[in-house]
Amino acid sequence: MKIFEKVPTLFVGQQVILADLSSNVLHLTKWHSVGFSLELSCPFSSSKAPWSNILNSLGTPAGWHYICEKIGYHVPVGGELIGRKFTGLVIPQARSMKEKARILTRILRLKGCQWGINLGFDARNRCCDTYARCVYIHGTNFENFIPQPLSWGCLLLKTEDLIQLFDRVFIGAFCLIRK
Repeated sequence: MKIFEKVPTLFVGQQVILADLSSNVLHLTKWHSVGFSLELSCPFSSSKAPWSNILNSLGTPAGWHYICEKIGYHVPVGGELIGRKFTGLVIPQARSMKEKARILTRILRLKGCQWGINLGFDARNRCCDTYARCVYIHGTNFENFIPQPLSWGCLLLKTEDLIQLFDRVFIGAFCLIRK
C-alpha cells in the first residue's frame, strides 16, 4: 500500500498536522513554500489495535486526511460528547485503565483524502472510510495514560494540548497520520 505517494497540493499558510504513530508525537505545522514552520507539538495516544484503515478494525487509519469539522466550541473542559453532542456531564480524569473511555472537551473530525485507502472502499470492497468510521482527534478521561495505546482508532490528546490545537487549527487543515 503506497499511502504517502499523493501529497495534497499545499498553499502558503496551509496547516498540516503530522501524527507519527511510531513516536506518538503530533505536530501542527504551517507550509511556507520553502518548508514547514512548527506551531505546536504534543504527545498523543492512538489505537490499542494495530493501525488499520478498515471499518470495525479499531485501528488508527494511516494516510492523508483533513479536518472537516470542529465540534465542542462551548463545551466545558471535561465535558462529555456522545454522538458529537454535549451530554451536559463533566467527567473527571480516570484513575485506572479499567474505567470507561470517554470523548471529552473537543472533537476534530477527520475525513480521508485518498480513495481506496482512507476514503470509500478498498480494492476488496471493504469500507476504509475514516469519516464513516467516526475517527477523531479528541480529548479523553485517560489523559494521565497518554501516550500509551488507548483508543479504538482515534487520536487522543491531553486537554490543554487539545484546546491549543482546536483553537489554532482551521477546518480544511491536512492531517497526515503516518506509520
